[in-house]
Amino acid sequence: MVSFSKTIAVVTGGGSGLGRALCLELSARGAVVYAADIDEPGAAETARLASDERAADAPCGDAATGFVSCGDVRAVPLDVSDPSSIRALLDRVAAEQGRLDLMVNNAAVNVIGLTADIPLERAQEVLRVNLLGGMAGCTLALARMAEQGTGLIVNVASAAGLLAYPTTAAYTASKAGLIALSRSLRAEARHHGVRVTVACPGVVDTPIYGRQAVHGMDRAAYRRLLPSRAMDPRRAARIILSAAARGREIVVFPLTVRLACLLARYVPPAARLIRARAVRGFRAARRDG
Repeated sequence: MVSFSKTIAVVTGGGSGLGRALCLELSARGAVVYAADIDEPGAAETARLASDERAADAPCGDAATGFVSCGDVRAVPLDVSDPSSIRALLDRVAAEQGRLDLMVNNAAVNVIGLTADIPLERAQEVLRVNLLGGMAGCTLALARMAEQGTGLIVNVASAAGLLAYPTTAAYTASKAGLIALSRSLRAEARHHGVRVTVACPGVVDTPIYGRQAVHGMDRAAYRRLLPSRAMDPRRAARIILSAAARGREIVVFPLTVRLACLLARYVPPAARLIRARAVRGFRAARRDG
C-alpha cells in the first residue's frame, strides 16, 4: 500500500481543503477514491479536478515521487454525524469494489470564541461531527477491514488537540479525543491486520477558517490573529500519506508545531503563558472589533 496504487479509499470531508487534497493525491497515486461530503457540489468539484489532472497526465507516472498511475475520484454524499449515512456509503463501496483498503476520517467543523460566548448547541455539533463522526467511521470501517484481514485507517486530528489551544475549546476537545481514540484503536486493530495513523497538522490553508462561526468578535479581526503563513493542503496531504504508508502511529507537523508540542510537554509554565497570551489577544481583538 506504499504507493496506494489500486487502493480503494474513502475520504470524508473530501469536498474541500485538506480532504480534497487527500483525494487528489490518492487519485494521482492510482487509487479509486470516494470523495464523501455533505457538501455535494464540493465533492463533485473534487472529482472534476481529479479528472482534469488525469487529462493533463500530471503528476501521474512520476517515479521520483512514487506516483504510478492516475486513479479515479467519485463524489458521494455523506453526513458523518449520521452513522447510518456512513454505513450506507461503506455498503456501496463494498458492492462496487468488493473491499475497503483505506478509510480517511477527515470531516470537521469548528466554532471560535471564548467558551462562555458559544451556544452549547454549537459546541455539541462540533463534538458530534469531529469526534463521534470519526468514531463511527473508525468503528464501521474496522468491522469491514477485519473481515478482509487488512486495511488502513487514517484519522485527521489537529495540533490543537495536543496543545489545548484556547478560544477553540470544543474543537480542541474533539481533536484530543480523536487522537486518544486513534491510539487506542491502533492497539486493537493490529489483531485484525489493520493499521491506524492519526495526523496532527498545524494551520493548513483550507476553507474552514472562512466557514467557521466566530462568536464575540468580527471574523476579519479573528483572521488577523491567525499565523500569516498556512501550509499548502497538497503538501500536508503528502506528509500524511507518507507517514501512513510507513505505518506511523502519529504524525505531527510542521516543525514549528512539533517544537511547540515539546515545549508544552517539558516546560508547562511556558505553555500556560502562551495560552494566556492567546486569550489576551482574542479579548483585545474583540474589543477592537
